[in-house]
Amino acid sequence: MNNFFNKILIKLFTNQIGKDEFGNSYHISKSGKKYIIYNGLVEASKIPPNWYLWLHNIHDEIIPNSQYAWQKIHSPNLTGTKYHKKLPKIKEKYQSWQPNQN
Repeated sequence: MNNFFNKILIKLFTNQIGKDEFGNSYHISKSGKKYIIYNGLVEASKIPPNWYLWLHNIHDEIIPNSQYAWQKIHSPNLTGTKYHKKLPKIKEKYQSWQPNQN
């Protein structure tokens, strides 16, 4: 839950470790529990891979995010929003496959 009260508690009782390119901030408590404060809408797919590894205790250190030429910049999932593009309906009729009757 990322409401106002939780954000205040996280900022007061944890140490900020860093921020990512989306403006999300990452925090850790004295007990080792890790938190994220999302910048804007809470969308888990906006967590870069290097921070995902840190959040899920796969790596203890933050590995620099390397961008390869074939990688695309993140775009949010717009399904169910007013910005979702409707796909055109298929107008052609087709016949289903029929197995050989031998």
